[in-house]
Amino acid sequence: MNAHKIYGPKGIGALYLRKGIQITPLLHGGGQEGGKRSSTENIPAIVGFARAAEICMNEMASDYSKAVKLRDHLLHFLQDKYCDVYINGSAEHRVPYNLNFSIHGLEGEAIRLLLLLDDAGIAVSAGSACSSNDRSNNPSHVLKALGRNPFEARGAIRVSFGRFNTLEEVGIFTRKIENVIEQLNPIFS
Repeated sequence: MNAHKIYGPKGIGALYLRKGIQITPLLHGGGQEGGKRSSTENIPAIVGFARAAEICMNEMASDYSKAVKLRDHLLHFLQDKYCDVYINGSAEHRVPYNLNFSIHGLEGEAIRLLLLLDDAGIAVSAGSACSSNDRSNNPSHVLKALGRNPFEARGAIRVSFGRFNTLEEVGIFTRKIENVIEQLNPIFS
């Protein structure tokens, strides 16, 4: 578990080991953590992680419902505005914290779309989070497993939502993406 995924400090995490599981330590020396990870513990980061976990547990339900509203607002905008939009993944069984979509005909313009949005102050990603560290330029194996061909998988756009995002920001995004898409050249496969 990484603390920064729940708005805690970067560089701290936790590892849960089922009883009987043996691991080889990456660091050797003082024998801290039962010999599983030697070195001095970062107490302020540990406390920060614990506090972030506490806040996360207390805010989980409201964060979830807020993210559903943000995601659905963007989803409905895209579906109403672009008849060729397709959602990557299940429409019903999905987490609310991201929306992965493509627009038929604009798959070949995905990188340009990202760059134009970046110029407009909007940070989104291409592909799937599972492939974000893949430097081989291969299309996302996750999107391919969902039935997307390599061209479609490379054309996917991923928008993420977090605790501090607002409906106003989604509105800004919809206006920016609408302006950016007008600048793109459809390529039909």
